Amino acid sequence: MTIKAYISSKLQAFNITDADFADIEALGLDLTEDIKSKVDEVNKAIIPIIEGLIFSPKIKSVNESGFSVSWDMDGLAKWYLWLCRKYGVEPNEEILAMLNISTIIDKTDIW
Repeated sequence: MTIKAYISSKLQAFNITDADFADIEALGLDLTEDIKSKVDEVNKAIIPIIEGLIFSPKIKSVNESGFSVSWDMDGLAKWYLWLCRKYGVEPNEEILAMLNISTIIDKTDIW
């Protein structure tokens, strides 16, 4: 599976655009490369895309003629925080404030 296919399948519900893929390529990842050797790098590169999805004005649900689709933005936020913690990335403070998410920061080293 290529890096592009991996990201597309991970974020298929959010209609990732070519611009999002260009941002990932700008980080130095070749989208045609096999995902097996670069899973951690790719997941770390997904973090800014998720930030963009959280900040972008999107419809959270659509209902047409009895057909309904909705997106779990809380789940997306939790996934974002999990990825940040797993890969040692500092979460964006604006996103945390916007989503009313508090985090505990260990400050015992300054005492």
